[in-house]
Amino acid sequence: MLLRALRIAALTIALPLLFSLSQRVSEAGGHEPVPGINWALGVIAVLFLVRAAVTEWSRGPEGNLQKDLLWGAGCGAIATIISRF
Repeated sequence: MLLRALRIAALTIALPLLFSLSQRVSEAGGHEPVPGINWALGVIAVLFLVRAAVTEWSRGPEGNLQKDLLWGAGCGAIATIISRF
């Protein structure tokens, strides 16, 4: 259980950091931020979280890595939105 929590937390922390780095690289290249990016991240977060909940219910312990990635990606997308404000 601790390993699952660590994997989810690592992805939740890494995703906003990587997104911020990507945005800075893009801006350094002269590109503007895409309008509506927060809405797109919100939709992706909901999709990942719904998929994580369904996978949690439907798969056994053999799918723990996939479940952790889905939970981490969903929570990371939410953390990315929060960090942008």
